[in-house]
Amino acid sequence: MEYFKQLAYNSGFSPESAKEHLQKVISDPIFSVSDILKRFLSFIVQEKLEGRSNQLKEYTIGVNVLNKPSDFKPQLDAIVRIHACRLRRALNRYYDGAGKEDHLRISIPKGNYVPLFYEPGSNENPEENACTPEEDHAIAAIPAHSISVAVMPLTYFGKGKTITSFAEGLASQLSTELAGTKSLAVIGYYPLRFLDEKPFYLRDITRKTGAQYLFTGDLHLEANRVRLNIKLIHANSCEQVWSRLFDRKLTATNMFDLQDEIIKNIIAETADFWMSKKSGISESSAMAVA
Repeated sequence: MEYFKQLAYNSGFSPESAKEHLQKVISDPIFSVSDILKRFLSFIVQEKLEGRSNQLKEYTIGVNVLNKPSDFKPQLDAIVRIHACRLRRALNRYYDGAGKEDHLRISIPKGNYVPLFYEPGSNENPEENACTPEEDHAIAAIPAHSISVAVMPLTYFGKGKTITSFAEGLASQLSTELAGTKSLAVIGYYPLRFLDEKPFYLRDITRKTGAQYLFTGDLHLEANRVRLNIKLIHANSCEQVWSRLFDRKLTATNMFDLQDEIIKNIIAETADFWMSKKSGISESSAMAVA
């Protein structure tokens, strides 16, 4: 109770007025269409008003707002930073529009998740809500309406140009075909070839591109037999959600046909998995307004 009195004294408004303003903000169409935006803003405001600002960390928000598991690792998963960036942009849109005449405003300063309350034009007016460069990079990598997926360069065992061409062509074509799948955002294949050369490439990919799922695999060529072991894994947990082994005859004349056949099977067999993930897309789509 003493904390609330001190808050009202220092800020010139009461916790009750802050709560009323919060309800006004999240009732606006910019926020009302997105449960995540509403939950995120409501959670950090409530924590602030109840004196728990020191607990507003990526992990806490990920677990309490985004329903991440207890082993959530923010350093490997940029999802909190991505939604914080969208929240800042949504607040900017609100105060540029319906909230332009509001006497109380909420700001989320760059680099943390503790909200600030201020009056427009006051000496304590904080800098405009803005995304950090890292958040901008992450949000650009994951379109709001899509599940983000990347095809990693295939590891191959064998000598000669045939296996190299087959591996590169297969991964590149798979990336191209996946881009035609509704609700998927596919990270460009060729930039990933350079990321793959660095240590801890999974961490780099999830941080730099925001990929949620990865296709990985290996090819073995012996005589004229090629064996492909390909897997779809969750980028952050490394959980294998789908896999398939292809064992085929490879010749100089059937390479393209064989690539087409394998890719057709991969697209068809993973279709149900992508469909099962669509339940979360409608909510993510609403984030696009931010």
